[in-house]
Amino acid sequence: MSSLVRHYEDLVDYLRRRLASPGLAREAVHDVCVRLRERPEPAGVLQPIALLRRMAHDAAVDRCRAEDLRGVPVASFKGYTTADLVARYALGKRSFTLGVQNLANKQYITYYSQTTPANPSYFAGRGRVLTLGWQ
Repeated sequence: MSSLVRHYEDLVDYLRRRLASPGLAREAVHDVCVRLRERPEPAGVLQPIALLRRMAHDAAVDRCRAEDLRGVPVASFKGYTTADLVARYALGKRSFTLGVQNLANKQYITYYSQTTPANPSYFAGRGRVLTLGWQ
């Protein structure tokens, strides 16, 4: 329990970054608190922070699953729009192709990252990508 008290805010921050939900992060760490009060952490743990992170992550996943089963929306998708451009210039039998994805270089969060709060990875979409081809 002393490890949890010492690392409480670190655990909340760790989960908040992974889940993109400060409320869910605090609730999951609180669940770990309750579990450790009922059943103390095993003796001889070499890295208590690693155990606490795993317990907190598992508690968050359990909460998401329970809410999902009750029909409570766990996450939403805000959507995003990007503009792409493709141009081709022919020189006889040869041609150049230029492609630009995310033309405005807009910052966005991927669909999977937005809709999977228990996902351990939270990714932004790719920035502007230029492609030049010659055939």
